[in-house]
Order: sequence, then C-alpha cells, then structure tokens
Amino acid sequence: MHQVWRAKTITSILASAILPIAALTLTAAVQTSGAKLAPDAIAASDLENRTHLILLHHCVVCHTVQGAAPFSLVIALQARRKSQLIAEVTASGYMPPWLPSGGDVTFENDRTLSPHDIRTLHDWSTENHVPSLMAAHKLHSNGKQKTAPNQQKLPSVYVLKAPQTYTVPSEGTDTYRCFVLPKPVPSVNGWTNIQINVENPSSVKHAALFLDNSGIARKLQSQSGGVGYTARRGGLPITAPRIAEWSPDHAVTRFPRNLGWQIDRNADLVLEMAYEPLGHTVQNRPEVTLQRSAAPVTIPVQFSLGVSEFSMRPDQTARVTDHIVLPANAVIANISPHLHPVCRSVELTARLPTGKTLHLLSIKKWSSLWQEVYVPAKPMILPKGTEISLAIDADNTRSNTTMPYVQNMEVIPGLNWMEEMAEVTLEMVAKNPTGNQKLTEESARTHTAVITDSLSKQHG
Repeated sequence: MHQVWRAKTITSILASAILPIAALTLTAAVQTSGAKLAPDAIAASDLENRTHLILLHHCVVCHTVQGAAPFSLVIALQARRKSQLIAEVTASGYMPPWLPSGGDVTFENDRTLSPHDIRTLHDWSTENHVPSLMAAHKLHSNGKQKTAPNQQKLPSVYVLKAPQTYTVPSEGTDTYRCFVLPKPVPSVNGWTNIQINVENPSSVKHAALFLDNSGIARKLQSQSGGVGYTARRGGLPITAPRIAEWSPDHAVTRFPRNLGWQIDRNADLVLEMAYEPLGHTVQNRPEVTLQRSAAPVTIPVQFSLGVSEFSMRPDQTARVTDHIVLPANAVIANISPHLHPVCRSVELTARLPTGKTLHLLSIKKWSSLWQEVYVPAKPMILPKGTEISLAIDADNTRSNTTMPYVQNMEVIPGLNWMEEMAEVTLEMVAKNPTGNQKLTEESARTHTAVITDSLSKQHG
C-alpha cells in the first residue's frame, strides 16, 4: 500500500558513523601509503568527501543498518551503488523528507538540501569511480562503527521493557497496540531525555509514550487478557500527556535544559505502537530508556490545538482552526503535528501583542508518512498576550494527488491509518513557577476548534 521509499517507522539501531570517517580520511588513507594522487583522483576524493558529509547529516539517521529505510547508506560502497537513485530522488525533492518550508523558526536536524548539495550529489552520481580511493577507505575504516552524534545512547539510564513480545499480524489493517510498562524506580530530580527502541522497525509506523495518572491503562490491560491492548492514545483522556514519540528519524525525545517529567509512584507509562502488516508475522518487544536528570526538572505544559478525530465525505474539503492566548511569557520547547492523511497543509502562527505575526510552523505539503517532533534550534520566547493560531486544510477530493491511493473515500473516526486526527501539540514552559501555573490553567481550559465544511464540529 505504501510507497517503496517510505521510511516506515522507528529505528532503535544507532546510526553508524563510517561515512564521517570516510569524509575526513579518504585522502589521508592514500597519502599514508606513500602514493601520490593524480589531479583527477584528488578531485574525485574531494567530491566523495563532500558527498559523504551530505549523506551523514541528511540521510543516515534513517538509512542505517537494520533501520527503518529500505537500505543502508552508512558504508561508502553501499552508497555508491545507489548513487543514481540518490541523485534522482534528491533532485525531485522527494528525499530527504523535511516538511517545514519557510517560517520564522529554525528547527534542529533540518534535513533540507541546498541547491549546491543537490548539485554535488548529481556530480557524484555521474563521476567515474576511483577504485584506489574506495579501497583505501575500506581498509582505513576496517569495518569499525561509531555512534552518530544525534543517536548516542543516553547516560544514567533506566530501561523499561514491554512485559511480553507482541506478534504483529501478517495481514489486515493497521493496529494500535498499547503496553503498560513496568514502573521505573523513583528519580528525585525527575526524568529527562526519553528514547523509544523497537525490534523490527519496518513493521512500525509511529510510537508514543503517555503518562497515565488515572489507572485506566492498567484496567484496559487487565481486561484484554493478551499481550497489550488495542486503543488509540492508550485509551486515555485527551489530557494525558504524551511525553515522548518515535518516528524513523526521531528515536530520542530530548528536552531543553531543566525540562523533563516527574513520574509519580502511582502513575503508569503507556507505550502506544502503531503497527502495519507486512505480509508475514513480526515479533516485536519495544522498550523505553529514561535518563535521570542531574537537577530538578521543570515539567513542560502541553497545549493541544485542533481535533482528535473528525469525519469527511468523499469529494469534501475542510479547514480546522483553533487558537489560544498565552497568559504568561513562554518558551516553545517543541511542536508536534499529528494530522490525518488527507490533510494537505498546516500553518501555526503567533500574533504578538505588537501586532507582528510569526510563522511558527508552515507545512505546505503534508505527508503523514514523515510526521515528527520539531524542536527549535534556538529558544523561541513568546510574550504574554500572544495569540497562537492553527489552520489545517484537509482535501478528500480527486485533486489531492499527494495521497492518490487513499483519496476520495469516506473518512470516519477509528483505529486505522485513514482514521486519525488533525491536531498540533505544543510543549511550552514559562520563566517562573507562577507563569507555569498560568499556562497549566490555560491548557486545561475548554476551548473549541472549528471545522468548516465538515460532518462534525467538536472540541479537540
């Protein structure tokens, strides 16, 4: 059903850094042997170096050994075999996946390729291969792997495994399966930086970790009698915080300094896994790694804008709008869109008290195949009185060519890939406890999202 190039889900395997070794030492390896490089070999070496750096920073987060992408690019020879395909999909803009366009916020791990990067990949794909350089690279790297900077294992950790292994069915529809994890030992200062790991990531589309203070998840697990239970959002109230997520290029949820979560002794951690059938059964036992904070954490406040579910007729368009007004100065920790596959665009703006409008997140061509959490590269401070507005456009007509195999069909609430939501979650924190309390009160206040030209109008 899905396109071959789709990076289907989570990867718990840490990325190899053989490419950066190649990028920094290709020429050095040959020079160490005492050989002199011809001019064309020097030019080829420089091109290889620049290409390997591009692949390292933009591609190998998914294209790693046993990763979510269909093949690995961490070894130079592997990448060389795919050079023509890489040049084609990067020239077309299909790869690497990065949905935000424009806007006033720069996000971490931006995978956007510059025109110069795209030209470099094209030149690399058409350049004659230089065997001596590639051989030197292979000998110099000697097969050793090094963890990529953004995929390092977390220090001071506590690992929680799902109680049992779950068998993903070979056929049928997508499955939301939820697991109540063992309770972690208490942490005086709280927890920061959370990593979701999963076996056989090709069978997983998305994962989310929820904090349940209600006891609902444990009751649902008891009633299930099986390995986990089926529900979306863990079957929890909309107010249950989503404290971590996983997508093909987002295994670790990292919190800005001093932010994190406290987990009460009576609370449960609930891991929701979105599985898809692959034509054969797959064994999966996910785990979560928590990092203890060295200092007391401040708990971020979550604002959910939009709707958790909605319906659309065939040949129908709809717009979902919502807004909040900040009762205190606040810093944006991250922005996480969760949109229906028929959604075409998302626009999140902030109108400051001065009248100036900032575009926080602008996605002109949405794809639910590449949803992730966006973290501002620099602190984004919004003053008290700022109005944050959301507008999501959905298109269930034949003109929506972005999702040709699911368009123009009835969309109803449910547990399948086509039956999801249109919402954006923001995590924010004030500069002082009083401000944070005001943010918490505002986030709990009932507000109404508006759906124009839809079958339902409801609160998100």
